[in-house]
Amino acid sequence: MLGFKKQNTDQEEEDTYLFSCHRIALVANIIIVCIAISVLLIPVFVLYMANTTRAQSSGVVLVFTALFATVISLITDAKVENLFMSTCG
Repeated sequence: MLGFKKQNTDQEEEDTYLFSCHRIALVANIIIVCIAISVLLIPVFVLYMANTTRAQSSGVVLVFTALFATVISLITDAKVENLFMSTCG
């Protein structure tokens, strides 16, 4: 799917697979989007399914907001101002 098998002329070496940089970047972007979406949607389902108090709900929101900011800061080169705006909005 991501690469193709290179035919080696040397019989001593095992088969070599070559991977397209474009396809690897595409798969990486898809994984990043899935992680970001799951970090945003999991607390919605947790708060919907669980019978929690207001303090527990606030805790869930706080934890997942911090988790979202951490994930975004790790996978992008966003500045602190952009992270603050993304978690507040």
